[in-house]
Amino acid sequence: LAFTDTDLLRYAYRLVGFDADWVETPAQRRLASYTNLPPGRYTLELRVAPQRGAWSAPLSIPVQVQALWYQHRAVQALGVVLLVLLLIGAERLRSLMLRRQQARLEALVAQRTEELRETQAQLEKMAYFDGLTGLANRRLFSEELSGRIAEVSRGGGGFALVLIDLDRFKQINDEYGHAAGDAMLVAAAQRLRDAVRAGDRVARLGGDEFVALLRPVGDGLQALEAVCRRIVEELAQPLTLPG
Repeated sequence: LAFTDTDLLRYAYRLVGFDADWVETPAQRRLASYTNLPPGRYTLELRVAPQRGAWSAPLSIPVQVQALWYQHRAVQALGVVLLVLLLIGAERLRSLMLRRQQARLEALVAQRTEELRETQAQLEKMAYFDGLTGLANRRLFSEELSGRIAEVSRGGGGFALVLIDLDRFKQINDEYGHAAGDAMLVAAAQRLRDAVRAGDRVARLGGDEFVALLRPVGDGLQALEAVCRRIVEELAQPLTLPG
């Protein structure tokens, strides 16, 4: 089967197992090209015929197509395993990022909540407590006094109302300045706290005026008189201010 007499002969080929029919080709073309053949065993058949005659018996050439490295089953299985591991890793990374984002959001929410709580506490303190002494202010005192009166009207225990006024406070402010006056008010407030009992309430009405709501306990008036004596004794102690 020589490629001779190219003007008188015609040729054809087919790859058994791949080509559905014979492929005729001019004698001048001596290359049969196949790409992307699946790995396996094939047979390349060639035949020749005169321009108007019958085809010759085909010449059979065995062809073995070797698998490329990525076409081996072991490599493909490894690729599948790597793909699965990659997907699992990507999902875990996504979950980790989501958890971190959630943790950041929770921390941010907790921080904002704590800030709001602190702000709320500051607002409540500003609304109900004196900014200088830390004692209850006139508003909180009025609410508690109304509550005590309501308790008494329902048959509850009574209470005592003690008004405290600092003598010559204006003179201290005039001679030593408002800083000294403020320091004296703070010290007086602390002394009042120390003089009353846990269930009593001390408030600052304004300026140098304070008030205490005392609950009678034990022997009634004698216990209240003892608290009042302690208040007078605490406030009678000398107060030394810086300078």
